[in-house]
Amino acid sequence: MLYTEHPLPKYTFKSIDNALANKIKQKTFSVFIVPQGQEKSWTFSTNEGLLELVAQMDVSRVLFVFLGHGFYFKDLPSVQEELKNVVLSFMPPNCSTSKVLFMTNGDIGEKALIYATGQVIVEDVREGEFYLRQLIFVSNVNQVQSEIRIESVENGEEGIFWEGSLLKPPIKANYGFLTFECQRAMLLSLAFDPEISLNGPMRILLLGAGACIFPTFILNFFENAQVLAVDIDSQVIEIGRTYFGVGQNSRFSVCIEDALQFVQNYSGPEFDIVFLDICIGDSKVQTPPPQFTSPSFTSVLARMLGVGGNLCVNLIGNDFQVAKMENEFKEVFAKVLRCKCRDDTNKVLFCFKEEVEADWKSVVRGVKELESAKKWDQSMGLVEFAGWVKVVENEVKPAQAILQQSKNKKRRKKKN
Repeated sequence: MLYTEHPLPKYTFKSIDNALANKIKQKTFSVFIVPQGQEKSWTFSTNEGLLELVAQMDVSRVLFVFLGHGFYFKDLPSVQEELKNVVLSFMPPNCSTSKVLFMTNGDIGEKALIYATGQVIVEDVREGEFYLRQLIFVSNVNQVQSEIRIESVENGEEGIFWEGSLLKPPIKANYGFLTFECQRAMLLSLAFDPEISLNGPMRILLLGAGACIFPTFILNFFENAQVLAVDIDSQVIEIGRTYFGVGQNSRFSVCIEDALQFVQNYSGPEFDIVFLDICIGDSKVQTPPPQFTSPSFTSVLARMLGVGGNLCVNLIGNDFQVAKMENEFKEVFAKVLRCKCRDDTNKVLFCFKEEVEADWKSVVRGVKELESAKKWDQSMGLVEFAGWVKVVENEVKPAQAILQQSKNKKRRKKKN
């Protein structure tokens, strides 16, 4: 039996009531099955997204059903048959719905379990016309830690581990495309000084390597890049090599160590770019955790940067946490810019220890220069991401962020 150490639920339920009084009075009820592969989208991974979706429905209460990792689901009718009695307990009092309506977005998708332990899961999932391989921590199944597109290849080409995959072997990882919006935003770090990025040499430090998908992308397209990755989890690094097609490269080295200790003990040459992308796999803790955003830590990172270099930080948190983290980086760095992702809940910061002339227009120019030289998948839309880059204001207070969040909710209610 799978997951004997940390059992995972086959189904997870989230009940959302409509915000409109006239809809609540109807006392109607329906069930929405979240398709496999769409759980990480903004619509289904945030309360705001679920509330917006419910507002579009003519129903009082919607029960969202998330399909568990490591289980096989044949189709919507089979899920409906298994849940038809369970969902009745979620109906509103005096419900007027005589027959529960089950809905989904197209179909429920496909998944195949590739590898699992008590700590991690590797799955293949179909998302529309594409197939993805995902790494998920059991401690936070609502967040995909690493992800890459997979494709069938012709016989003779080197493939990755395929046993149990949704695709026929052999298969390969597509390292010409980054599926995570936050990683596409992080790639903008190379656009601030395209001369160094294109002609180098370029030294890059990555704190938090995961399955090494992001550094592998950089190494594939920037032959002048030397990348040092630091991660505390050797198992995840090995999973990247076995299941995600991460190969050996003389320009790529991995240090298995706590990033805090690594930074405190580092005495080597400076870096052109430092990526801070640390997640501890706990949905209750901000990304990066507080010890990695304190001025005492980030001031050391600033000293590790060469002239014109930048620190790129992947942020996840509520409005209060994000505002607090931005303030902490502003204490150390002369200029901080932010890129807010479109669908992902992440925000990406670009931090410079010297005042630089950088705005979204300069980033757009840099991206276009990189894309003219590097033939990665243009559908990643890096120019669009560059257009979302904004300067972080000097006086962003955490308390103000909470008040603004409350005002935004009130505006949405009035609009509805």
